[in-house]
Amino acid sequence: LGVNAAALQEDLATALFRRRGGNRADNLERAIVAIREALKPDQSSRDSYLLMRYGVLYMERIYGDYTENIQKAIDVLRIALDAHVPLDSTTSLELKDRKAMIHTNLAVALIRLPQSDLTDDQRIEKLNEAVEHCQRALEIRSVEISLYDWAYSQLNLAQALADLMLYGVKSISDVLPVCLAVIDRQSSFDDPAHSHFVGMAYEITGYAHRRSQDTLPTDSQQFNTAPLQQLEMVQRRLFTCQAFTFAHAWAI
Repeated sequence: LGVNAAALQEDLATALFRRRGGNRADNLERAIVAIREALKPDQSSRDSYLLMRYGVLYMERIYGDYTENIQKAIDVLRIALDAHVPLDSTTSLELKDRKAMIHTNLAVALIRLPQSDLTDDQRIEKLNEAVEHCQRALEIRSVEISLYDWAYSQLNLAQALADLMLYGVKSISDVLPVCLAVIDRQSSFDDPAHSHFVGMAYEITGYAHRRSQDTLPTDSQQFNTAPLQQLEMVQRRLFTCQAFTFAHAWAI
């Protein structure tokens, strides 16, 4: 394939990935083939952006074994990260954001690895790595540059931290500030198509409360003497309701 043909294959992959009609699983398979063809001009291609998209397609793939697809995505995204040009003061904002995209998508893939296929130590290691990738992305992304890109990395950081709560590695105090940073900017999400970011923040907050190691009192007399814990219960219910409200509004 020549350069122009490779670009056409890349465009085809984009169209198939975004296509709403037809068989989603088949569309993704065709997109994977198209990206693979786009990489063929140089089998050792170091185009980090193209490699990232190849990894994302495997992360979304429907056919095949789920765990194998996610692991393939992780392997390809690691190659994409290594292939990216080093960042310095002369690096364009576009290239910087591409690296942030790779970091964030690699974090998503690590979070998606099925818990049942890993030991607790392995799961903790993968989630800690996901946290690190989100933090690296957030060193590049900011509210001022792109609120939506920042929120996406921010929420994946929150999800990884919330998942680590299951193993006692992180606590709710690690998760809440990350979620609240998005919730506090609720009025800034002026595009209804992006209002789901706030809903996701509420949802992860509710999830973190459920994962919290802090147990609420069950005895009624003890409950009456614990106003702060009562408040936490109210907040937990509020966050859950808010999550459903925003998620429903976005779905419509």
